[in-house]
Amino acid sequence: MPETSFSKDKLKIVLLEGVHSSAVDTFRADGYSNIDIHQKSLPERQLIEAIRDAYIVGIRSATQLTQNVLESALI
Repeated sequence: MPETSFSKDKLKIVLLEGVHSSAVDTFRADGYSNIDIHQKSLPERQLIEAIRDAYIVGIRSATQLTQNVLESALI
């Protein structure tokens, strides 16, 4: 498998709304260890902070990744 530009343990993954544990297991089995798990959706300010340095964000239907959230997380 080709190497990534960053070590997988350095890439932050944020999973919200109780994403199934098999997703976490799959990421871990593939070498990702920096996984931030939230059982519920987050209020906008907390969501911005949670995804600020994330490379992967996993959501379900309650979380809204609005333009404001995404732009604010890039700052």
